[in-house]
Amino acid sequence: MKSVVDSCVWIAYASLRDRDHDSAVRIVEDFLDDESQNFYLTDYIVLEVTNFLLRKTNPKIAFGMMELVREHERISMEFVDEELFEEVSALAKQLKTSLTDASLVSLMKRTGIKTIYSFDSGFDKIKGLERRNG
Repeated sequence: MKSVVDSCVWIAYASLRDRDHDSAVRIVEDFLDDESQNFYLTDYIVLEVTNFLLRKTNPKIAFGMMELVREHERISMEFVDEELFEEVSALAKQLKTSLTDASLVSLMKRTGIKTIYSFDSGFDKIKGLERRNG
């Protein structure tokens, strides 16, 4: 199964005090245990997660998460280049959302992935996507 994973899941997974920590642990541990699952994200997610965790936790946790999402063999990362940035920025304006969220929607459209793991209900307004939160 292919799914896109939002930054809030990775942040909650790494943050013991996050209200969604338990749900995020279930999502990530289910992924790690199930070799049929593949997670997809953009480099914007890695940037957002790492920067947030550097501010709110410590470098060991922040860079540990960065390495997990960069190096795991079943996690694929799409890099936003100049061409994709044009698509993402137009989509962000259309959806009235962040560039990071728009990068995930764009990734989903490009790959045909329909499922996103996120605690952000803003994804619910996007037709054709299924948001899971645990």
